[in-house]
Amino acid sequence: MVASVTQKALNNAIETYYDDTHTFSAVSFYFINNGGTPLQVALSGIKDVTTGVSIDVDPLSGTAKLPLTQAQINTIKSSNLWFAFNMYIGNPAGYSAAKYLTINPGINAVDYYLLCRTLHVAFWNPDKSTWTDILQTAKEEFNINATVNLQTVISSNNITEIVQNGIDYIMSTYNLSSTDLNIQQLLFDADSAVVSPSGTLTGLDSSCSVFIPLMQQFAKSYFSTYLAQAPALDYAVTQTNTSSLLPTSMSLFAGAFVDSKGNAITNPTEDQQDLATLNYLFSTGGEALNAGKQFNWNFLDDNGTSHNPDLDTNADVNKYDGAIAIKRDAFAKYLDSQLQSYVLGNCWTPVISVGADPVLQYEYDVDIKCDTYASFYGLQQFDETQVMMGSPDTLVLYLHTATDSATGWSADDTMKVTTHFQLMVDVDTTKQTLTVTQNLWISVAATGNPKVEDHTPYNGSPVYKTFTDTFSFVVDQGGNMCLTNTNSQVQDTSDKPANIPQYVSDALSRWVAWIDAADFKQLPVIMPIQFVFPGGNAFTFKDAQFSDTSDLVCHIKYLAES
Repeated sequence: MVASVTQKALNNAIETYYDDTHTFSAVSFYFINNGGTPLQVALSGIKDVTTGVSIDVDPLSGTAKLPLTQAQINTIKSSNLWFAFNMYIGNPAGYSAAKYLTINPGINAVDYYLLCRTLHVAFWNPDKSTWTDILQTAKEEFNINATVNLQTVISSNNITEIVQNGIDYIMSTYNLSSTDLNIQQLLFDADSAVVSPSGTLTGLDSSCSVFIPLMQQFAKSYFSTYLAQAPALDYAVTQTNTSSLLPTSMSLFAGAFVDSKGNAITNPTEDQQDLATLNYLFSTGGEALNAGKQFNWNFLDDNGTSHNPDLDTNADVNKYDGAIAIKRDAFAKYLDSQLQSYVLGNCWTPVISVGADPVLQYEYDVDIKCDTYASFYGLQQFDETQVMMGSPDTLVLYLHTATDSATGWSADDTMKVTTHFQLMVDVDTTKQTLTVTQNLWISVAATGNPKVEDHTPYNGSPVYKTFTDTFSFVVDQGGNMCLTNTNSQVQDTSDKPANIPQYVSDALSRWVAWIDAADFKQLPVIMPIQFVFPGGNAFTFKDAQFSDTSDLVCHIKYLAES
């Protein structure tokens, strides 16, 4: 399975934290030079290098209207301060369509933009012997970004202490005693953050010797503050996953938007870049997970005139946040697990016994037994040739045939009974329908007994029934796949009772009575109705359809945006 989320969707989800003035609060950081390595200290840790006494000047106390005095600057100059900054994470005042991250296809990393509502940076520049005091104004948006690796969350074993504390808080505060750690959200490896050399901070000389350590510590402090004050970039604690296919392993792969030939576009437009996807790859049932690779198709189309939803609400990039795709074979395995008990209950084997009195017309008695070990085909491989010729794709097929024969009171007096049961589930990707077809056939070949009245030869089918149920399907907002029976047909070509000799009817009477009360029936098909897409705790589900190769695909939207 794959849950594919677009870059635009990730930005939209993160934006809710940046818009909320209560999400973050301002915080100050001070660093001294500890043998060429920045060491964070409290304000009181900034000391005069000669006396060792804490200075009484806060390097961040200056403002645009009231900057520090020269005497205050001289005090800081003679201290061990390397640099200081105060940040208030959020959207800069007057920002316009800020972007928070850009996906880097193929390397499982993103460029994250370190946006601040306000930012104040102060330090003594030893290269030019000048005081640097930079304050982000109301209309400025500093272009500072860092490349950050993405981590794969596969269990609770690698939870950091701060995340575990957050989980414990949520568990105790909201009494979510039945929660699991869900593996469907983004996790940044904050320690890997590397500030881009192309980043700019207006008024700061990037060639300054303070620039690199300052920017690196700013990035680390930014993410540590983010993770401490908001859960957006870390694990998600949600209700237990009720999906029909539970993930047992997971990996990430960042994918690019591709052209009509399936090649990644090297210079995408803004809309195309917004349609780049972060792909969460899952396997189920403990199976090995294939390595992630670039898809040669797009889950969402570049079909709009603008990525701005106010201008084009029908564009895929604005209607959906991505898609969840379930491989055809995984869905077929699910159907197989749901149908096996029903199928085995219809794998019948005839057992013929011969009566003891040749005068009676109850010479043969046909009994049945159920083969719980019966062979059946089950999962079917995708047949591209069959589908290309317009035939449906058969997901699962079961077939059981059994025969028994017996000799009566003479060598010419024989009866052979054959049972045949078949069930198959087909997908028509053109009509977007799922069809369940069942066939039950019981054939009898009897030579007759000329010594017994009415024992005439017979070769026919006392039972020959075919049930065909066709379903359309939709998905509700919770990810439940719901089928609607659009057409049911019953084809009964069984021999009419008047055409079946009495001795054959008598022989089959107990079996026919058993069949009438047995499991073979117009299948209610509850198994796909029970199917639930993964990710129900994070997404609402907008539609579902089968792809050309019968993979089950559903468009999704983050719950917060629905």
